[in-house]
Amino acid sequence: TPGDIVASRKMFEMHLDAAGTAAVYDYKSSYTSFLENKDPRACMNFRAPNSYIWDYSSGRVDWNGTQADNANLKLKAATDQGYPNRKWVTERSLDPDCWGIDVPIIRLGEIYLNYAEALFELNGYITDAELDNSVNLLRKRVGMPGLSNGNLPEGSNMLNEIRRERTVELYLE
Repeated sequence: TPGDIVASRKMFEMHLDAAGTAAVYDYKSSYTSFLENKDPRACMNFRAPNSYIWDYSSGRVDWNGTQADNANLKLKAATDQGYPNRKWVTERSLDPDCWGIDVPIIRLGEIYLNYAEALFELNGYITDAELDNSVNLLRKRVGMPGLSNGNLPEGSNMLNEIRRERTVELYLE
């Protein structure tokens, strides 16, 4: 199940810092420092070890004449190796044959990324205007600075950045 999946350090390090540059990671100061000042999708994809989750194990309760989940915050201990997954994880106990999360078959973000990569592969380059109509729409949605031909992370190239963006955006899809 997705809750049992943990990401590798390499997968996590594909997320840039909030300024859009290659992040410098501090793994020793605390369990959660690796999520600070990062691409917001890091917090959507991964859960910090020793963080709180909703616990629904108490079942349902009668609340003002209606049934409601009895949810309590509980500390989730750091027992996994790697970075605990958050995307597609439900904190409710579900029958594995009747899973309760809708999984998209295709979404607009994938189309934007396919468009950008196809343009680059076809022409050997992609213009900043084409980036604004594809990859940068995804970045803008999460508050990340736009990608342009003039601001590639050091040591990278445009094709690697388009593919890195695909990996971060479509994690576990």
